[in-house]
Amino acid sequence: MLSKLFLTLGIILLAALVLKRRATPKSGPHHAETPPQSGGSVQKISELRLAAYLFLAIMLGLGGVVSVQKWRDDHTVVTIKLYSAGESIPTEYQAFKFELGARSFTTIDGLQVVVANDERMELSGLD
Repeated sequence: MLSKLFLTLGIILLAALVLKRRATPKSGPHHAETPPQSGGSVQKISELRLAAYLFLAIMLGLGGVVSVQKWRDDHTVVTIKLYSAGESIPTEYQAFKFELGARSFTTIDGLQVVVANDERMELSGLD
């Protein structure tokens, strides 16, 4: 997840550098003077720049909200009851949602539990 964030930031920085380099006037013998731009095109460029920054802010904001919601959902505490074949009283554990596997889980205390074939697992606390 963190690597995706760094990759995205790197691409944004690279694109900004390329656009900045392209926007600077080149000095040299082949450079011809350009006539001054009219006020309308300057306003259009500033509107496009504002729209680009607004789009970037919205995308980063939405990405942050989605990441926080996913993290909160993964870190909800789930109560797990294991019923053995010969016992009527279940054994209870608590684990984070992201720690649940198909036939095993890791509790909040760090205990790794593997569910046997003859045990029944009941989960509570899921949405």
